[in-house]
Amino acid sequence: INKLIKIPKEIQFLTNLQELDLGYNQIIEIPIEIRFLTHLQKLWLICNKIKEIPTEIQFLTNLHELRVFNNNITEIPKEIQFLTNLNNLDFSNNQITEIPKEIQFLTNLQYLNLDSNKISVIPKEIQFLTKLQQLYLWNNNISEIPKEIQFLINLQELQLDNNKIIEIPK
Repeated sequence: INKLIKIPKEIQFLTNLQELDLGYNQIIEIPIEIRFLTHLQKLWLICNKIKEIPTEIQFLTNLHELRVFNNNITEIPKEIQFLTNLNNLDFSNNQITEIPKEIQFLTNLQYLNLDSNKISVIPKEIQFLTKLQQLYLWNNNISEIPKEIQFLINLQELQLDNNKIIEIPK
């Protein structure tokens, strides 16, 4: 484990950076200057102490992979809708209470991990993630599976264990 507490604002000058992995640190926040890393394809900030994703994330339109599991994040920003090249999104082991409807615009998503959060509802808009192959929602507070899940025709893995589900939709 490293002891990095802060991502320096000078990171904005690494404009050709394609991969950034600052996992296993003590980082509390992501600087808004991240908006200038427009060539970034992979952003890994796993196992830190981050509480929120800045709205400036919307400018990272070349991002294919965003992994921010094991943090203290309470919400997925609506601006995530602009990351249409994302195919791998991992917000597991955080404090997220809802999946934003804007997730419907991430139509290239193949892997979505939101396990071990505080999510209670799977939005109907999930139906638009037709390239999704793996969906992990175990260990949440979900009580119902929306019938729209039937439209996830490429889904190969679905994990919903340790929730409050009492029936499967017909």
